[in-house]
Amino acid sequence: MIAVGVGSQLDDSGFAPIPACGRDANDLLKTFREQQGLYADPDGCIELSPLASRPPTKALIRSQLKKLASGTNPENRLVFYFSGHGVRIGDELYLAPQDASDCDDVETLVALAEVKELLSLSPAK
Repeated sequence: MIAVGVGSQLDDSGFAPIPACGRDANDLLKTFREQQGLYADPDGCIELSPLASRPPTKALIRSQLKKLASGTNPENRLVFYFSGHGVRIGDELYLAPQDASDCDDVETLVALAEVKELLSLSPAK
């Protein structure tokens, strides 16, 4: 599981702060780790948020998705959770990482299509 919480971006990005996003990711991850019956491997639960030691940058989100997807097997379930801003540019949807510099610049955003593609490479359910 990857829980991403992005409460703020770079100052001139055009995104307003959403302070609760880091807490959202942290709370969800905590639930997955502690709730019996979810069978979440604590070592496989990754938090990217201001509350964690790993900031939710574009590069880190992408690398952790690749790492998690490649480390699964068909019996696993793979969960990606994102709390933060998203934008539609044309027909495409994007997630705004912490280092997004402009709400209209796709080079600084994470394409939802890429997230789906990376997750689809996993043999997990």
